[in-house]
Amino acid sequence: MHSNAGLEFSTLTFILAGGSGKRLFPFTSGKAKPLISFGGVFRIVDFTLSNCVNSGLKRAYLLTQYKADSVQQYIESSSWSTEFVCLPSGSSRTYHGTADAIYKNMDLLRHEKADYVLVLAADHVYKMDYRKLLHFHASHGGDATIAAVQLPQKLARQFGILDADERGQVLGFEEKPELGKTRAPDSSMVLASMGIYVFNTATLRKALLRDAGNFRGSHEFGNDVLPSLVRADRVFAYDFTNNNSQLGTYWRDVGTIDTYYRTHMELLLVNSTFDPYADARWPVYAGGTNPLFRNTDMDSPWVVDSIVSLDTDVTGATIKQSIISPSVCVAPTAHVQGSVLMQGVRVGRDARIQHAIIGDGVVVPDGEKIGCDFIEDRRRFQVSPNGVVAVHASDSFRKLSLSQAVRTPILHA
Repeated sequence: MHSNAGLEFSTLTFILAGGSGKRLFPFTSGKAKPLISFGGVFRIVDFTLSNCVNSGLKRAYLLTQYKADSVQQYIESSSWSTEFVCLPSGSSRTYHGTADAIYKNMDLLRHEKADYVLVLAADHVYKMDYRKLLHFHASHGGDATIAAVQLPQKLARQFGILDADERGQVLGFEEKPELGKTRAPDSSMVLASMGIYVFNTATLRKALLRDAGNFRGSHEFGNDVLPSLVRADRVFAYDFTNNNSQLGTYWRDVGTIDTYYRTHMELLLVNSTFDPYADARWPVYAGGTNPLFRNTDMDSPWVVDSIVSLDTDVTGATIKQSIISPSVCVAPTAHVQGSVLMQGVRVGRDARIQHAIIGDGVVVPDGEKIGCDFIEDRRRFQVSPNGVVAVHASDSFRKLSLSQAVRTPILHA
């Protein structure tokens, strides 16, 4: 067994960042899912990248496919202290699943000569010290470890569900079951996979070779690799809920319009359990830098319970329970409530927006109403199952009014 000291230096890290993010459409129609803005100044991928930096990982490989050039450009133009290397699939070797993505880069397992392989996802919002996970894996002497979070049974069909005994050994793994098996005292909770795994390098190599030979499989970790490993090898569950108390147990998969919206609204709660903005112990970086914020204590009686980023103009507008991203301009007399405005949005006078997500660069004309008429919203925009209105730059509005067209541009802070 290897020593637990400095495990991060004997670990090869992969970040799966190649999915097309169909469930976040229309915002992923022209942008890779990891680059979707979150919480004002962040991108979704910033949370995983920040965890890598704070965990002392010196290098990580991002496996990209959909809009791979934009992800690479973002990484190369940023200032991360950890070395992040983008590995696009390329025209000659399309990735056919999460396991296949690592299989097609398996030469790195030999080149890096690592004892362990850490596999991460690029589309989750959370804080986690990966060193604790690595130490757990090494100390238990298993072949693989799955990081798992306790979630309500009603969410089982959205995740891979683990059946683990009192020692933490995984006895069964089922992808998105109707009813998740649980041995916990509280049967209303299940252990759900976070899409974060640690493997002994030799174990992963054998598993990927076996999976590559399964021509009927989907070449996904959840569907194929993990169930097979659980049957043949010693796999343990790392209970994030019980082991991550120092950094909080908040974890969200923001894979759909509704979860993306709900996670934003959770940030605005008075006693929110997750704060990405001001935590010196475990900072979340935006493109590698520690961001500054113009917060809810800004000098305006019309901004209430909201996050307003720097480099915005909301003077004279009413902003309630909303997230305002950089370079957003909301005209006087406009009203924004319970909404997320992504970067570069322009909102005209007397416009009213509620219960909506407005995509990058959208221009909302004077007097426009979004989220106010359920039938009209469904006719013009995409509306989620929970009634969140998703407005994209490709959506058309009536002709832009003169007052909005000549609005003074924002001055950068």
